[in-house]
Amino acid sequence: MHELLTAPSSELTAQMVKDFVELGIAENLTVEYKRQGDKPIEAVAALANTYGGIVLVGVAEEPKTVPSEVVGVTRKEKESLVNQLATKFDPPWSPEVIEVPLDDASDKVVLVIRISRDTVPAPIVLDGSILVRLDARNVHASRAMMAAMLAQATDVRAAPRLGHAMRRPDTHRVPVSSGPDVQQPDLILRAVTSFPLRSNGRRSRVATGMPGRITAALQKTQLDPLVNVLSLRLQRGQSSVITPWQLAGSTSSNVVLERSARAGQEGHDNARLLCRVAAGIGNSGLEVCCDLVFWLDGMVLPWGFVQQSLMELVPAAANVLLPETVSAVVGNVTLPPPVVEIHLSTHRHGEQEQPIEGVIDVTTIGARDDARPFYSSGEVLDETLIDGDDWAPAILDAFTVMAMDWGYPSPVFLDQGLSRPLQ
Repeated sequence: MHELLTAPSSELTAQMVKDFVELGIAENLTVEYKRQGDKPIEAVAALANTYGGIVLVGVAEEPKTVPSEVVGVTRKEKESLVNQLATKFDPPWSPEVIEVPLDDASDKVVLVIRISRDTVPAPIVLDGSILVRLDARNVHASRAMMAAMLAQATDVRAAPRLGHAMRRPDTHRVPVSSGPDVQQPDLILRAVTSFPLRSNGRRSRVATGMPGRITAALQKTQLDPLVNVLSLRLQRGQSSVITPWQLAGSTSSNVVLERSARAGQEGHDNARLLCRVAAGIGNSGLEVCCDLVFWLDGMVLPWGFVQQSLMELVPAAANVLLPETVSAVVGNVTLPPPVVEIHLSTHRHGEQEQPIEGVIDVTTIGARDDARPFYSSGEVLDETLIDGDDWAPAILDAFTVMAMDWGYPSPVFLDQGLSRPLQ
């Protein structure tokens, strides 16, 4: 992490600012540049309501969103901004504003505004609106986002935070059995969501006919088209065999359904995938877990495959399968916004563990400043970014956080979909 973000305020220098600018980090979820005092207060409010970050006032951009030069601002502009920060926010709150003099005779300064999310009495209201940060944009929160943020602010229970995703594919509801004769997959993509059950002394059981209800509910999702498209991309000129949904397991507490696709003939180590849905009673209450499991036969998946796959897995789990599971077990109830985790995970091949960048082409995300391999990643989706049934902003936000953990300081996620060919 750059010292501009962590050094004590008294130790910040113009050279630190210039070094940061020379990195060429584009504006993103946590970084904003302003040449002058042109509405930096909006960026501060949006960052405060999301994950915090840094605003540099007195930095020119060329092209837009990419820092090009440290130009500074006058001390009068600094005083005006500080007055706004002290009077405009509801509830009253001010970030850390550090005045860094330029190393020249201009008497100008750069304003380094550091926003620590832990100090913010969120949500911060600015001129009657709640702003949030989406990628490199400051946008007005939707009605659903505002309701979730206000409810979270008054909820005495600790809300889950990104980075606390616990239901990893290698430790929780493992989708593929292990053993010397079992070929371990190259990649697992997971979306998992849950609904808490009250502890009232009664035992909960899934309803009779639960497999049929989940099978019918699957027809309301986009998982069938997703498997069909992915199987076409895995063929590489071969024929493919796609199975219908089949019951892979059923107990008094859980139902597991699977659908698979294989390129080439049975018995050959060709590329294949498994779509697995487990619904029922877990440790955290009622739970739906949707997995896409890949055996890639040496292929590398374009990032667009991963992105679009999770864009379909999440709404299938949260919008369709979880409500159906809740209805089957406890009846018709009003569901709060569910907690959803997404995961990417590779598996161990013998003694060698395959890093994610060995099975997914992540070069489209941007430039990476950390050469260490990464093997798995998971995030809890931010419920304040959910707009009705639209999970895309929350999923892209989670991708951004994960990519930053992988060493991409300024990740970019395009709408690649499933159009790029496999390598």
